[in-house]
Amino acid sequence: MLFLIYVYVLFFMFVIYALAKQNSIINNDYLSNFFQFNMVFISTYIIVITDNDYIDRGVYSTRFIEIQNSTLLDSINSIGWEPFFVALMKLISLFTSNLTIFYIALHLIFLFILLSGLKKIFDDNKIRVIVFFVYLNYTFYFGYTLNGLRQGIAMTLIVLAIGYAIENKKLKMIFVSIVSIFFHYTIIPVAIMVVLTYYWKRMKISYLTFIYVLLTFFYVTGLNQYIFGSLPVGDFESYLQEDSIQDFGGANKLSYLLFNTSWLLFFLFIFRNHSRDKIYAFLIKVYILTSIYLLSFGFIAFANRIASYSWFIIPLLLGYLIYKSKNSILNISILILIFIAGFITGIPNYILE
Repeated sequence: MLFLIYVYVLFFMFVIYALAKQNSIINNDYLSNFFQFNMVFISTYIIVITDNDYIDRGVYSTRFIEIQNSTLLDSINSIGWEPFFVALMKLISLFTSNLTIFYIALHLIFLFILLSGLKKIFDDNKIRVIVFFVYLNYTFYFGYTLNGLRQGIAMTLIVLAIGYAIENKKLKMIFVSIVSIFFHYTIIPVAIMVVLTYYWKRMKISYLTFIYVLLTFFYVTGLNQYIFGSLPVGDFESYLQEDSIQDFGGANKLSYLLFNTSWLLFFLFIFRNHSRDKIYAFLIKVYILTSIYLLSFGFIAFANRIASYSWFIIPLLLGYLIYKSKNSILNISILILIFIAGFITGIPNYILE
């Protein structure tokens, strides 16, 4: 309980700081670094205190123990996961066999990549910390640091690739996008989307929106399964079985559609005032494309794993809106809603469980 009090006193102080005008006494890089350090500590501490009762995390623990005395090649062949993640596990195993240290190391790598990506997307230190604050209050954030670890690292690599795209560092963008694939194969379409968005300058948001609307019809009617279900889906095959889909709450969940569409309408409405901003346009194109990924394959059992790619872009768009917006009411509303949503669905659920 004391830790939770510390978290929300810090978060309340941060909201006040985030709303302070530029160049004010309390608005400086020292305070930004102070808040970022504490947020990194909060995120890492939750990793430490969490038991290994998550399904995927339990598997990671077992595999990490198994590879202690095996070679890298044997580990890759026996585990069958994406090779770069197995190689990362093997690298950590050379220094420790302690599971807590293993998860701390993975999380610090996750944070390093994420914060590196944010640094390339936002040149304002304060905005980077605001976006990190949004992630910490995002309920699914810990789902990919406590449970879906392979996919979590892959998603941070996509954020880094987006950062390189914004910096016009083409080769690094392509390289990082390719690396992300070897942490989680489901990210292949997303990696292609980021590169495609960068090179296809004439790609219009209106065209993507039309495709989104069309695929929404397929999603609601279930036609997406007939159109895309015949594609080679590899590891997804076991999740196409009817019993698996029912265990995960059914196919083509309307809650996912409503969530993604609500944010899309919000960003499109705001976009009217940012139509000439290339960075904002780039981010919203990636968001629409990753949402299209969900609409295409929302019939699989663990569609949340696909939906998460678009969800992971939302904090970037919100941060950029706050960065560019001169509307104080909009900024106040965003930060307060994030604070409330995080309190209801975020960190307390992991501390008090």
